[in-house]
Amino acid sequence: MFNKQILTLKQDILDATKGGFLFYKSIIPNLTVKENNVSCKSVRNPFYNDSNPSLSIYYWNGQWRFKDFGDESYAGNVFEFAGTLYGIDPEDEIELLLATMWKHVDSFDETTINSWVQPNILNKDNDFVKVKFNDRKSIDFTSDELSYWSQYGIDGATLDKHRVVALDSYSIQHDEDLLPIFKERPAGKMWFAYKGDNYGKIYSPNPKAFWYVGIKPVDYTFGTPFDNYPETQDVILAAGEKDTLSLIAHGYNAITLNSETSDFTPKQKKNLFDSRMRITSVLYDNDETGVRRSKELSKTFNCPSVELPCWLKDVGGKDVSDFFKHGGTISELNQIIGEAVSNHLLPAPTSQRKSVRTASQRMEDAKNMPEIYKMFDVFLHSGELGILFGDTGIGKSILAVAIADAVSRGSNLLSLENQCDPCKVIYYDFELSDKQFQKRYSSEGGTMHMFSDNLFTDNVDFTQLVTDRQYKFENALLDKIKQDIIDTDAKFIVIDNITFLSAQTSSDVQVAMELMKLLKQLKTELGVTILVLAHTPKRQASQSLTINDLAGSKQLSNFADTVFAIGVSAADSGHRYVKQVKPSRSGELVYDKSNVLKCELQREESDESLLTFKFIEFCDEASLLADSLDMESLKEEAMRLRATVPGITIRQIGQQLGVSKTTVGRWVQ
Repeated sequence: MFNKQILTLKQDILDATKGGFLFYKSIIPNLTVKENNVSCKSVRNPFYNDSNPSLSIYYWNGQWRFKDFGDESYAGNVFEFAGTLYGIDPEDEIELLLATMWKHVDSFDETTINSWVQPNILNKDNDFVKVKFNDRKSIDFTSDELSYWSQYGIDGATLDKHRVVALDSYSIQHDEDLLPIFKERPAGKMWFAYKGDNYGKIYSPNPKAFWYVGIKPVDYTFGTPFDNYPETQDVILAAGEKDTLSLIAHGYNAITLNSETSDFTPKQKKNLFDSRMRITSVLYDNDETGVRRSKELSKTFNCPSVELPCWLKDVGGKDVSDFFKHGGTISELNQIIGEAVSNHLLPAPTSQRKSVRTASQRMEDAKNMPEIYKMFDVFLHSGELGILFGDTGIGKSILAVAIADAVSRGSNLLSLENQCDPCKVIYYDFELSDKQFQKRYSSEGGTMHMFSDNLFTDNVDFTQLVTDRQYKFENALLDKIKQDIIDTDAKFIVIDNITFLSAQTSSDVQVAMELMKLLKQLKTELGVTILVLAHTPKRQASQSLTINDLAGSKQLSNFADTVFAIGVSAADSGHRYVKQVKPSRSGELVYDKSNVLKCELQREESDESLLTFKFIEFCDEASLLADSLDMESLKEEAMRLRATVPGITIRQIGQQLGVSKTTVGRWVQ
């Protein structure tokens, strides 16, 4: 196809798709143009698991173009977008790309755009793509090819282990009805391939170029493989495949993403955690982009950003493979990394924040900190570590789920104020099975309650957590929780419950204390709110709830910002009450023994699938603790009303007598 024909077909495709806009919209149906008519609202990138909308579609120079601000390797015109979609190189395979796009042009109609079926490239399981490489392992490399890698200290064994081959040619077939496209390495040039399953990332050193053949994996990584390692593996995050190979050849563990501008996907983070791989330093190029991205990722993984020595720039180098090429040694690099780690662990410079400040400076510093908001009125505020305790079987978990559900929706509960916007919540349920949870939150007819998509749950496999890890149970658990928070961007965590967690080891109280200490550190480090549930030991039901009733040790409360408890009425077992026993440092003591929150456990009238608490009144705790002398007479009166008043309901009898409908139900049935 001649250049003029290519240009003509390109323009025909642009005209048929309104400058490319309809092509984008066929892949991203929710794409919406802003009022300015030259840009669209940001959307999630369809080519990877984009947690936040980062893809910008905008109009420039007669075409709609795209740019991903989360991964700048995704940018260009509609033909480059289509090339990524179909897995076709827009430069070397332009004829195939245009023919494939033109085949779908008739489908790009604004009235039917949402029903258009995307090409199979987005459905990896159904792709036909076939790739064949004519390649050579290191033993068959030419002297020039071996010299290229050896200058960076990379030997043949390292190349073979990581499936790096010299490439003479390759073919790719995108459809059973199309002939394979054959590409041959130009004479005098070197091509290498980082091979994967039915794809390869091709690398040409001179001129320097990268391109994919086959289906580019969404979660591409290269280097030290994800595996079930028996112990934690310290790993360096490098800038590219060559740097990674150079580090591995010199005895380090190293991995790289697709590019310096790429971020870890949730799946990649999970793979790191499951493999016991820990990013201990970021070692990117010493140019502007590399330094900026290195510092950003060092914050993500709470590890140092390593800067290569100044002499490297003086000799024309910019990355760690150049470092070894120009005479850098392992001992020198170890010293550089060691100093970066030491500096990373040092306290913040006194110029940023002094520990001893004037009171006025302290007030000024506080202006830059997050505001404190009520989550469950004065019982729990944002940024706090709270404890909710109570006896077994009285509804702690039900109250905690209700709080979690309300926070995930940004709504109030029990007429108590929630000042926070909807946010992501993780509820760790260590007691109920999935089936028990489903049954609890379903109506008698089987209708299940619709929780917010912001509410996540997990019931941890303790057997795997304890036996697979080579370090303490509590550290393993906190590592998991921390990674879950990072993956989901959760702001509120509920742990149900710490008494159960402590029972997983032989030293219950000690583990509980250590867990609370670690949770307090986690709260500060990640800026989350945490609510921990705990039991009470055997106690007299007629006595007032105090901090001394917290199971395990009163000392647990020393790590908490707020502690509140749930009790049951001795006069009516259908009634519960919630009471502050250690007021929040951010609030005041409102719900003490003279003003507890009295409520009733029941299914919501408007949603019978939701088991929750309903507010009754504020009252004195003593009125709920005293054994009622006339309970028998109340029971007799309930029986009489049931027998003599036609059509009276159990709820109406309870309201008339001041008794819960649950208790009335037991009496009359």
